Amino acid sequence: MKCRPMWIAGVVLFAASCKRPCDLTNVIVGRAGVGAVDCGHVQLHADPDTTNACVIRAFQAGKPFKALYERMGQDSHAVDGISSAADGTVTKFWYDGDTGGSGGDGNPVIGAQVCEGPTPHAATVGEPTETRPPLDCTKMRDLGRICARDGAA
Repeated sequence: MKCRPMWIAGVVLFAASCKRPCDLTNVIVGRAGVGAVDCGHVQLHADPDTTNACVIRAFQAGKPFKALYERMGQDSHAVDGISSAADGTVTKFWYDGDTGGSGGDGNPVIGAQVCEGPTPHAATVGEPTETRPPLDCTKMRDLGRICARDGAA
């Protein structure tokens, strides 16, 4: 597929169809918006404190944000994500690189839930640092699979 650049206000944008299917970063940017605060991508076994602090600051300031958290999957690449849109809607995402159990990123699926009543959760002193988004929800509204390479979204 040939990607054709589009010029908008002096910035080059590429058509969404040119992006990899089921790319969590692209999905989150689509929800949060291009100008959202990028709070980072926490790698597996890394300290999430800087990313978590950024998410909480942006959330409390009412700014759109996005963040990704690698996690240990049973047999494939797994990532959690969180974003907030300009209207304050917080969405939590999950990515499974291969729901068929073959490992890696061969058959990716992305699911999402809208977080209703989001509030920052505080880490308890002495407890291990958690690698998960630092916002709790009073209720989750399931959006289901929003992307599946096999077309099962």
